[in-house]
Amino acid sequence: MSNSKETFSLEKIEAALQAVARGEIKPLSGCIQSIPIEPSESSPGIVECHFLKVDRAGRPKLPELIDIILDRIIDFTMPRRKLDSAMKQLVEERSSAGFQRLSREAKSLFTKLSKTGEGGELLLFVLAEYYLKYPQVVPKMSLKTDSNMHVHGADGAFLSVRNESLSIFWGESKVYSEFSGAISDCIESLAKILKYSQEAKRDIELIRGNIDFDDPELVAAILEYFNPESEKYDYLEPCGLCLVAFDYDKYQEEGIDNEKLRVAIKEKIPSWIKSLSHRISKHELESYHIHVFLVPITSADDFRSIFLAQLGGKDVT
Repeated sequence: MSNSKETFSLEKIEAALQAVARGEIKPLSGCIQSIPIEPSESSPGIVECHFLKVDRAGRPKLPELIDIILDRIIDFTMPRRKLDSAMKQLVEERSSAGFQRLSREAKSLFTKLSKTGEGGELLLFVLAEYYLKYPQVVPKMSLKTDSNMHVHGADGAFLSVRNESLSIFWGESKVYSEFSGAISDCIESLAKILKYSQEAKRDIELIRGNIDFDDPELVAAILEYFNPESEKYDYLEPCGLCLVAFDYDKYQEEGIDNEKLRVAIKEKIPSWIKSLSHRISKHELESYHIHVFLVPITSADDFRSIFLAQLGGKDVT
């Protein structure tokens, strides 16, 4: 183990994690638009706002957004070794059969319940890996034994390096009709994970046994930070990564366009951040680094129903 510690400095781990993270955020730029937030406006950590865009006729681009994230369900659900095997078959046999099998397997892991939050988990994954370049540590969906059960614990776990520490970003996603309920439940769930609840302990055990990276030396180096008996454990920083998507009524207005949405949402951001800061303070999370994505959309119900329909599922409420 000493060799892995010497070979993999934090700088090298950071570079390796950046290389492991998938793709770029460009495919999302046609469906969501970012609004810059000044650091002085933000609560502890980082707050970003990405709103759902509309087309020239004012139609929200929700189906397109869901298509884009569903194109990445194999990345979200399957261990990298299975993707490598499918890629090998494609190269050696010129056959996409391996990827077809993975697609069916990935879709089978999603619940068909109408109130599913798994679409939000997938969107969080896409933003984490493709935008922030924080690779997913363990594809928890692949560990499910019943497709109609939700995975317990955090909605995702992602790695990065900051402040001379290895940062584990525990993911939480909420897609609700009301902003207040979404932010309240999201921070409450995150607090349980950050404060090392029983579910957090189970997630850490999953990480120790299932890190989804190909390089064994990188895995060994990372595991040192998850070992309570190692000095490296002092440099494991628990952080939060939140997706809060919610209904925004301006989408219903006649003649709405992206510029009108941008102006209206920018005016609302300070009040949303104030509410976020209150929740963080309520749960005594001020000392933690938390990165929050605020995502105003046309309808949380539409998000779930379109997600299920395009996934090929049926409502089994």
